[in-house]
Amino acid sequence: MKKEYIYKFYKSISSHFFLIAISLMTIIPIITCLFASSKSDAEFAATSKIQPPDNWLYFDNYLYIINNKNFIKAFFITIGLAVAAAMVSVMLTAMLAYALNRLKFKGAKIIQYFVLIFNIVPAIMMQVSVYKSMLFLNLVNTLHGYIILMSGINIIPLYIFMQYFKNTPTSYDDDALLNGCSYIGAFFRIHIPMMLPAIVTAVLIEGIYVFNDYYLSGLYLQDKDKFATVSNILYSFTGPYGNKYNLISAGVIMSIIPMLIIFMIFQKRIYNSINGTLHI
Repeated sequence: MKKEYIYKFYKSISSHFFLIAISLMTIIPIITCLFASSKSDAEFAATSKIQPPDNWLYFDNYLYIINNKNFIKAFFITIGLAVAAAMVSVMLTAMLAYALNRLKFKGAKIIQYFVLIFNIVPAIMMQVSVYKSMLFLNLVNTLHGYIILMSGINIIPLYIFMQYFKNTPTSYDDDALLNGCSYIGAFFRIHIPMMLPAIVTAVLIEGIYVFNDYYLSGLYLQDKDKFATVSNILYSFTGPYGNKYNLISAGVIMSIIPMLIIFMIFQKRIYNSINGTLHI
């Protein structure tokens, strides 16, 4: 009994230590970014990056970002791209999960493995062939082309929807089919209203991924005057004569705030979706 208690105690200590370490690794970059955003150019150059600012009420960097028309334009473009790509991707992923779980056909497992493999392979390794295909279809440097590119099926939303269908009785579908409804009708009329928490979670995950994208947006949205995203605008604060990291930090903080607010509003549904308890 004593050994079991000691084992549970050390297990609890190690688990908490691991969680604290992961939390610090996540929070420290945000804290240093917050410090930098409240420093002038001279103070940022003269002080340590982890040193708090002398004046927490120094908002010149934020005012510069707010008054920068290019940043505001890029912010709304990025939001629109994230919402559009996330909605298309989530709908395709939900339909695939429904087909894999409800339509028992040969090759379903192979499709799941292919999705997993393609999500493991780094995107940069496939960009030569993808870029040539996009160029052939005249989709480079177009918003709809970028949306199509970012509307692929990712493994995490697929897992969330697979968990939903795994925990949902097939009797719903059987009753719908007996009443003359097709599988497509059952999906849209029965499951879509029930899986709103899963949809919200998947849209947030996909939306944040698109919102934070730098490499693909820089590669396929080449006209920065028309299609600049937040990440590309922040990169414009770097130059051969020095980098405005305090301005970049202010832009990063302002970009995080909307996502943080959305996460705080829907955090209960996100946790329930990931845990598989998908109840409205």
